[in-house]
Amino acid sequence: MGRKVTVATCALNQWALDFEGNLQRILKSIEIAKNRGARYRLGPELEICGYGCWDHYYESDTLLHSLQVLAALLASPITQDIICDVGMPVMHRNVRYNCRVIFLNRRILLIRPKMALANEANYRELRWFTPWSRSRHVEEHFLPRMLRDLTQQRLAFCTRSPGRTASGSGVASLAASRGWVGTALPDPACGAACGAESLGRCSPRPGLPGSPPFSVGPDFKPVASVCVCGASVHKPGGSRPAQETVPFGDAVLATQDTCIGSEVCEELWTPRSPHVDMGLDGVEIITNASGSHHMLRKARARVDLVTTATAKNGGIYLLANQKGCDGDRLYYDGCAMVAMNGDIFAQGSQFSLDDVEVLTATLDLEDVRSYRAEISSRNLAASRVSPFPRVKVDFALSCHEDLLQPVSEPVAWEYHRPEEEISLGPACWLWDFLRRSRQVGFFLPLSGGVDSAATACLVYSMCCQVCEAVRRGNQEVLADVRAILDQSSYTPQDPRELCGRVLTTCYMASENSSQETCSRARELAQQIGSHHIGLNIDPAVKAVVGIFSLVTGKSPLFAARGGSSRENLALQNVQVTPHLAMVPRGVRGTGTLGTADQEVLADVRAILDQSSYTPQDPRELCGRVLTTCYMASENSSQETCSRARELAQQIGSHHIGLNIDPAVKAVVGIFSLVTGKSPLFAARGGSSRENLALQNVQARIRMVLAYLFAQLSLWSRGARGGLLVLGSANVDESLVGYLTKYDCSSADINPIGGVSKADLRAFVQFCLEHFQLPALQGILSAPATAELEPLANGQVSQTDEEDMGMTYAELSVYGRLRKVAKTGPYSMFCKLLTMWRDTCTPRQVADKVKRFFSRYSTNRHKMTTLTPAYHAENYSPDDNRFDLRPFLYNTRWPWQFRCIEDQEGLHRPPPTPGGGCPGGPQVVPSLLVPPPSFLNPQPADRHCLVTKPRRAQLAAQKKQRQTPSSSTVRSSTASGSPKRRTLVIPAGHASPIYLERPEGCRPKVGASAGQEAGRVTHLCSSPHPAKCLLNACMRR
Repeated sequence: MGRKVTVATCALNQWALDFEGNLQRILKSIEIAKNRGARYRLGPELEICGYGCWDHYYESDTLLHSLQVLAALLASPITQDIICDVGMPVMHRNVRYNCRVIFLNRRILLIRPKMALANEANYRELRWFTPWSRSRHVEEHFLPRMLRDLTQQRLAFCTRSPGRTASGSGVASLAASRGWVGTALPDPACGAACGAESLGRCSPRPGLPGSPPFSVGPDFKPVASVCVCGASVHKPGGSRPAQETVPFGDAVLATQDTCIGSEVCEELWTPRSPHVDMGLDGVEIITNASGSHHMLRKARARVDLVTTATAKNGGIYLLANQKGCDGDRLYYDGCAMVAMNGDIFAQGSQFSLDDVEVLTATLDLEDVRSYRAEISSRNLAASRVSPFPRVKVDFALSCHEDLLQPVSEPVAWEYHRPEEEISLGPACWLWDFLRRSRQVGFFLPLSGGVDSAATACLVYSMCCQVCEAVRRGNQEVLADVRAILDQSSYTPQDPRELCGRVLTTCYMASENSSQETCSRARELAQQIGSHHIGLNIDPAVKAVVGIFSLVTGKSPLFAARGGSSRENLALQNVQVTPHLAMVPRGVRGTGTLGTADQEVLADVRAILDQSSYTPQDPRELCGRVLTTCYMASENSSQETCSRARELAQQIGSHHIGLNIDPAVKAVVGIFSLVTGKSPLFAARGGSSRENLALQNVQARIRMVLAYLFAQLSLWSRGARGGLLVLGSANVDESLVGYLTKYDCSSADINPIGGVSKADLRAFVQFCLEHFQLPALQGILSAPATAELEPLANGQVSQTDEEDMGMTYAELSVYGRLRKVAKTGPYSMFCKLLTMWRDTCTPRQVADKVKRFFSRYSTNRHKMTTLTPAYHAENYSPDDNRFDLRPFLYNTRWPWQFRCIEDQEGLHRPPPTPGGGCPGGPQVVPSLLVPPPSFLNPQPADRHCLVTKPRRAQLAAQKKQRQTPSSSTVRSSTASGSPKRRTLVIPAGHASPIYLERPEGCRPKVGASAGQEAGRVTHLCSSPHPAKCLLNACMRR
């Protein structure tokens, strides 16, 4: 009879820009739907690229990779013989739309753009997409070549003459032998042997390939005669033409047995939803693809909207939704459902660790028709409704003989209580973040109070859900657990035992802590099974306060001991933050007063609380409003200390010099006391993890001291008020995340946070000349360094650019391409191939782009805590308002990097026999050639200054090779032959450049580094001296 339909909807844990993983999850959901007998599969909103791409939607890469995934779906045999409804961004007539793409058997049936965009609260869809405003209007959309070529397939139809016996060769082999692709179809002539019931339907024999119900469209032409049971070929045929266009707009699908209409997320929530008119126009199945995030009690509103829609107008309603953490602060909570005539027939889970969840329901279309027939008001409205354009689909969702097929029964929706939602939602979000960030657990300061206890319980809830998923046989969760813990045979069974592996809690006691909170924290840790640490922070607190007292001669007191409220608050803050620790690698600032009007004078007097004061000298005023501080450590050099002091003297700031070593040693001492381990710098035999941690301790201790002095510095001098802490992280460092989280990024304001390194150097040069500040000369000539690693023979051993693996000038180019030119990894590679074609090989460009995006995506989370900064650069990575992107990426970028590798292979030059320096072709560093004007061109003159060594741990080796004026770093080529690098700073550039050179090439500078010639000269024993540029071998 053909009236019962089996439909499928799903909830997928998609991840923004994870095209590889998203594709696999989509295919898996389609496969599950087909195995359950579904003929229609609905997926979440923007499931191909992931909903939370944010400003990545601007990039052509996102559109390109989405089309590539769509092509992969079209080509997959899994998607054959089922209508697939997927979500992706589509560019139509140069306008970007949020679309549903519906296809069947390599033919795209309809592209339906979203008509109502969510643009409130956490949603900013109008920022990236345009709503389709032409109701019931359809246009032609021309398919890109990659899809056109794919649709021009040759089909192998299966028929068999009566009386012939099977040859056993099988459809697949016969079709493959003649170059046919497509689905093997039966013929009525095969009825005697295979049980064919009608054209397009054949019951497969056991062990032989079969075909589900299928109907041949008018553009299909038979090309062969071959039976599903293996008969030979009878006749030749033709091929169908490629699909060049597809309907684009507000239309519905008309199949052989029903009518299907689409909504997209927000359209369900609008006052006049499309499903109302669709239902009145006879659409019986309405689908909604959502990207709806979790909020407490939101599920009830979502269910009410669906059930009310079908209760008033009748019909079947499918809702799909994303689930999990998509890469930012939101958690999508699934709740996929199938409803009909006001009742729920399938309910999906709201919180689950399953990446793919598919719901299917078998429903009777006659129930919809009879329900609608008795609502007279609905029928009266239906007689006046304007019809929707219909796209005819020669395909049926129902079977001809379905009388005995059972149908689904209504179910009562089971809601979670709010406290259950809190227990489950954040726990699932934590799990996604843990596994996708590839970390091994969490660290939680456990105070014994409600807030930290609640956080600990969420981690324990996560462990409970993980163990339950493993017990149910979820192999993906089990694989994630083993990958996180790096134990290939481990199987979690007890949540407490798992919690002990992934959660470390810590009670940080001070002299002001009570025994009760300590006991509560310890007991909670025992009950949830976390690895618990108890320590005392008093030594660190006293060390920090001791530094302040040593510098100012004042000792702040708690209010209970006679101190003021300012002292009391400052002492509390010191205890809160010693385990964080931060502030940049030096705080610089200038202050001037250039007007003398009465309003400015009144403001100055109000700020300084001196009603008769009139500023005359900028240096004197600067001493009143600016306090600078040099925070030395054992890794600080005398040169930087002197430069800071000289600059402070010249601008007139109130300058403080102090040493943070006691506080650093106290903090590290607490760690060593608790763990029995003493971390070491790499130069002293430690690992890279130890080295980085010891650097971060110094940076964060500076934050503690900065805020302590900001609160109490004026108090120590007998003045009222407090100071704002200024940050000094530039836009290039922020872009690649070259900063310690909660150091440069946690000041009160950052005046240079939107300024590039190149512009800052130009600004400092201007100040040197305009304000006559000679101390800036030494600052300009010195390499940028954090001074967090041990010195080598009293000299700086660390430079920012080698730490980053890229130069500041390169970062400016990357930043502008990423934000201004809207390029992703692949598009950036393509643009740089042209921009740097004279200076870098395609291989080098590929490596540079991959290195940048790996570093950028790994450290993107730091942008969520950036200090509010003056907006001066149009490629700012500010996460709060300007540069909206995920902060949890798949840092391997597998799909994008594979596209780069494929393209690089096409442009790889053939090897040149006997040419070039050892190890590869001769290239000039990219920054020696000015980029296009919008990418911040550099001056043409380039005389060089030579800097100091990089790696302290190689100091002994470098000492044998260094000249008084050059710095070399030893590295290895792929073949193992040693190379050396000379570190130079071309004039007009923001940063040094490393010039790699073969053995035998010794740089030498003239008598004076400041003389006009100023070039690096060398004695070169390389066999290729003619290949050298700027008198140095230029292999990067």
